[in-house]
Amino acid sequence: NPTTTLTAGPSGSTAVNWISAGGAALYEVTLASTGTLTLATNPDTPITASQAVGVQNTQGKAGVTFTKLLFTAANEAVKLKSFLVIRGVGAAGADGDFTAVKLYDGTTLLATGYLSGGTVEFNLTADKYVSVPKNGTKVLTLVGDLAGVGTSGGASTGDDPKLGVQYDVQSGNWS
Repeated sequence: NPTTTLTAGPSGSTAVNWISAGGAALYEVTLASTGTLTLATNPDTPITASQAVGVQNTQGKAGVTFTKLLFTAANEAVKLKSFLVIRGVGAAGADGDFTAVKLYDGTTLLATGYLSGGTVEFNLTADKYVSVPKNGTKVLTLVGDLAGVGTSGGASTGDDPKLGVQYDVQSGNWS
């Protein structure tokens, strides 16, 4: 009933949610105009480390975990449908440091993409949407396949490649 009036319970209660003297829950209501989604680095993200990648076209290093993304939904479940992954701003590196960028949910590969202009956008198909449960969390992993060092493309000695998500962009394909 959209016209129902909520009261705070008996005079001794201090909130909408309260329990009677006998211990029985009388009613519970949570009011929120919208849910929220927050993003943080998951605590088990690997520490920064140098990676030996070898020579271009003959070597490189596949499957390097760059970061683990911790999504937390409050008040409602959220489906994540697309991600804009960025190469670290200010990092000494280039798109050519990567032969591929991958997004995983646990051990399940959700998408593979290729950097262009410092970004790659993953637009997931409906069967790969990521659900963050109401008042719960979901961890996704960004993995890079690194190119070997070379003179025509590929990595350069001393590059410092980084991957992340443009966290402050709140428009796009979210539901």
